[in-house]
Amino acid sequence: MEKLRRILVPAFALSFVGVAFVACSSDPDPVTEDTGTGTDAVAEVADAKPETETKPPFEVGLCDKPLAATFKCEAPIKLAGQTTCGEDDVQGFLKACWTPLGGSKDLCTAWQTAHATCNKCIAAWSYTSNGNPNRDACYYRVMTTTCANAVKCYFDCVTQACADCSDSTENLDCQKRARAAGGACYENSYKQADTEKCFDGKGPIDPCVVDELSKGSSADKALLADQLSIFYRGACRDNGDWSKASTGGDAGTDATSDAVSDAASDGATDAAADGG
Repeated sequence: MEKLRRILVPAFALSFVGVAFVACSSDPDPVTEDTGTGTDAVAEVADAKPETETKPPFEVGLCDKPLAATFKCEAPIKLAGQTTCGEDDVQGFLKACWTPLGGSKDLCTAWQTAHATCNKCIAAWSYTSNGNPNRDACYYRVMTTTCANAVKCYFDCVTQACADCSDSTENLDCQKRARAAGGACYENSYKQADTEKCFDGKGPIDPCVVDELSKGSSADKALLADQLSIFYRGACRDNGDWSKASTGGDAGTDATSDAVSDAASDGATDAAADGG
């Protein structure tokens, strides 16, 4: 069975080159444009999950490091879904705050100010370091508890084991060794994740993975917009439920925009009454 792309790379190592989220606000945390050149961008994405190796090929000079004696697996925190964004809010966010979709800093700032309630959810479901969709938070919400625990432990494990790797090639090679039978992250997490087929095929985790982000400036804008729409609909329109996120329409409500709309409607009604 074909493996989902980009599913094994922990969030700290994802490199989104050329697809920029505009930095606009500091509420609740500032988001900045990710150029793919900082220390967070240390691993490019593998197309498929490699087969498990029989033993880790450790050699002198590799960047792998042993896990700290204090390392332990911890259950993930499941981020709460919300219903604070309507369809217009989601589309407005994409057009205002994503540069490939026509966004700019000024447009994004204006959108965030006018849609403060929806924006809090958008920010909560985005990586604060680069503003991209929080894929891992989505994983932990839609996966079984067994898978969520194993995957969280695996990501934490390879993050620590490969922390000294300085470039994408080294980091991916380190991850491969760590998840091999006998590797630092095999028995404590990867073995169970693989046995449970947590990463296999297209299924509940498919909406979590925005593939077009990995294509940089060559990303298909329409497909990027569609994938981002699905992600944020599920997170902020449909209360953390992606089962209907491929469909447009208003399931959520932005209290701020509703208040503005109500005020405008009341004003129009009053004006009509006065004119009559």
